Amino acid sequence: MIDIKIKEKKFDNLVVLKNINFKINEGEFISILGPSGCGKSTLLRTVGGFEDFDGTIKIEERIKEKPGRDVIMVFQDFNQLFPWLTIEKNILFALKHDNKNLKEHKSIAKEYINLVGLKDYADYYPHQLSGGMKQRAAIARALALKPTILLMDEPFAALDAQTRTILQQELLKIWEKVKTTIIFVTHNIQESIILGDKIVVMGTEPGHISKIYNNNLTRPRRPDTEGFTDLWHDLYTNLDQKRFLEKNVGK
Repeated sequence: MIDIKIKEKKFDNLVVLKNINFKINEGEFISILGPSGCGKSTLLRTVGGFEDFDGTIKIEERIKEKPGRDVIMVFQDFNQLFPWLTIEKNILFALKHDNKNLKEHKSIAKEYINLVGLKDYADYYPHQLSGGMKQRAAIARALALKPTILLMDEPFAALDAQTRTILQQELLKIWEKVKTTIIFVTHNIQESIILGDKIVVMGTEPGHISKIYNNNLTRPRRPDTEGFTDLWHDLYTNLDQKRFLEKNVGK
C-alpha cells in the first residue's frame, strides 16, 4: 500500500500542490491526468523523494524521505540512457551496487532486455536506436532494479501516434508480468483510460485532485470498448479544458 498525503508543496512562496491525498494498492496502474502546469511532474518527483514538502508519503508503512531504489523514474526525454554504454551495459551499470556477481547481473540484464522486446539489440548504443526503442531500454533498466514503484513522466509523449499506441500495449503486457506498481503521468485522456486501473484527475492553481475514477473497463481497452466514450467525456468535463484554455491561451 502507498499512502500519499501532501498538505502543501511550495517553490519559494508559490504553492504548486495542495491537499493531495490518495492511496494506491500494491500492483495497481495509476494514471495521473491533468493539463500542463497542474503539478503532475512535481507530484511524481515528490513521491520519488526528490522534493521537500509538507506531508508524508508511506510505502508499505515506511515513510519515504529521500530517493532510493524502491522508487524509480522513467522520463519523457529519449536521452536518459548513458550514450557511451550499450543497452546491456546501461542495465549492468544500474545493477553495480547489487550484491551479485557479473554473471548474475548479465542474466538479469538479459531477462529485462528480452522482456521489452530488445533481445537482438543488447549490444547496440542508444544513438543506434529509435525513440521508442530507447524508451523500452529505459523501462528495462528501471525494472531490472525491481522497484516497488515505477514512476513514468509522460514517457510516450514525444513519440508518433502509432509508436505510442504500440508501446502502451507493450507496457501493459510487461506490467501484467511483473506487477510493479506504476504511476503514469499523462495529459492525454485516451492514454489515461487505456492504461489506468485508477485515473487521478488534477486541477490547477494550485495543483490539486479534482476527482479519482475507478476504471473498470474491460482490458484490453480501445476507443470502441463499451463505456470508453462515456468515460472520455466525463474526464474531459472534469479537466475543465474550457476554463484552462481561456486562462492560458486567451491572454
